[in-house]
Amino acid sequence: MPGNFFAADISYPDLSKYDSTEAKLEAVQNYLFLLLETLRYTLRNLSMEENFNEAELADWVENNETLKALIAEYVVGDTVISNTIITDELYSDYGAVADLTVRELRTDYTRAARYLAGNTGNIDYLYIHDEEIAFITAIYAGGTEQLHHGSRCFFWRDDLPGVMTSEAAHAGAPVMVYTYTEQVKARFSFIEESDGNGGTWKVPKLKFGAGSDAAGVKNTASLIKHPLELELSYTNTNGKQIGVWQRNSGYMDLVGLRKPTELDFSGFTGGVFTETLDGGGVNRYGVSFDAQGRPSAVTDAEGHRTAVVWT
Repeated sequence: MPGNFFAADISYPDLSKYDSTEAKLEAVQNYLFLLLETLRYTLRNLSMEENFNEAELADWVENNETLKALIAEYVVGDTVISNTIITDELYSDYGAVADLTVRELRTDYTRAARYLAGNTGNIDYLYIHDEEIAFITAIYAGGTEQLHHGSRCFFWRDDLPGVMTSEAAHAGAPVMVYTYTEQVKARFSFIEESDGNGGTWKVPKLKFGAGSDAAGVKNTASLIKHPLELELSYTNTNGKQIGVWQRNSGYMDLVGLRKPTELDFSGFTGGVFTETLDGGGVNRYGVSFDAQGRPSAVTDAEGHRTAVVWT
């Protein structure tokens, strides 16, 4: 094998000079080694400025049908990615995309495939836009429509099977999908609050549940980090808000706790009294007495004993 491949002749060897098959095979192996190392050196030392005409390279990428067909196996649709791949929507099953800046992101990319497969099951997906992340469940609504994004409709490309486009020049059959009713099951966003001095600030809010009313408020929970407190609350079917507020003062407020509406001591001499609470709940307490007939302890239904001291 040559010791210095830079000085070697890397043209294909003349195998007629060799008598045996082994010698011919060794000559081919030497040739392939030289060719591989030369290519490695050349490709590692290429630069855009010295070796490529950027305009010609971009034109070659745009008009090379073989390359575009290869790209179509991994990229579906039509957004400009570094002036190299011309697409509107970017999909990638295995590729890594670095330093990607987008206006919005949806993960319900299976709609077209589900329509082709006749799958009307729910789709759980994320929708990220502006200052919000929404966790959505799409439920089949019984109809069909053409796949679209805003006013842009999509078609199957007539020249590349299985590839979508919004360009009229390549438009084939429309991409059809099922219609869905979407429910936002959770949302992480920022809300605007007054700072108490005539200005505003934005605070993070987590909301859980789609809601049982048109406004999407009832039967939902929220977690809000206010500038000086933390709020965890739940709004019930009647619109009543209950929860926990952790204050900057070092105290915690509980909203919606049951409060007594009646204390019944009619059975007190027998060692029992009852407590009626908001909403109709009733607690029963047992009473123990000392030798002087005074209450010495109160025990609740769970067996917790509270001593009563008279001295």
